[in-house]
Amino acid sequence: MLHEKADDLTQHIAEWKATATKIAQRLPDFLLAEQLLAQAAGLAGVDAQAATLNGIRTNRSLLDDPDPTSSVLKTVGSALRAALMAAHAHHAATLAAERAKLDAHPAWQALPPPKQAALLQSAGIAALPLTAMGTDEELLSALKSRDLAAWKTLADALPTRCAKALAAAIKEAEPKAQRTSLPGATIRNQAELENWLDQARAEIELALGTGPVIL
Repeated sequence: MLHEKADDLTQHIAEWKATATKIAQRLPDFLLAEQLLAQAAGLAGVDAQAATLNGIRTNRSLLDDPDPTSSVLKTVGSALRAALMAAHAHHAATLAAERAKLDAHPAWQALPPPKQAALLQSAGIAALPLTAMGTDEELLSALKSRDLAAWKTLADALPTRCAKALAAAIKEAEPKAQRTSLPGATIRNQAELENWLDQARAEIELALGTGPVIL
């Protein structure tokens, strides 16, 4: 009986092997697309690509031709590369603007370059490279190392970090200098402005009693 079905079995075995090979080829890209989509949350057009990927899963169409995952990878990869380059450019522009403020301050200018470099390092101020993202695998690795949210957080922190470096520079020139925060307020009219100025003046005058004031 088995002998009679040998040809059919041989054909089925060949088909099963071909299917297994195709799955092995297609599945890594599908899983990669899933991970890139997770990194792309919030980007324009990503919802449609997520729906496409869910459709592939629901309809078990991974092995359809042409490969249904390839368009998702291409679209999401392009969106993520553009967003990553924009995030890197924003960080670089913010860094340049804040460094320009530092470089223009007399207290900073008075420091020798090695001391400036040490203060920048201590404050966590540095240009950050954009790692390779030519392939989709490299793109995912770059995002796992520093995702879009992390780039924004680092850029947003630069003004505070540069202010810290400047305060340290002023401290070098004036060892007794101390940082004083101005009182917070919502000012709606001239009277409230005068009141705030009085409070700020009082706090600054009090701090001046122990040395120079950094604002």
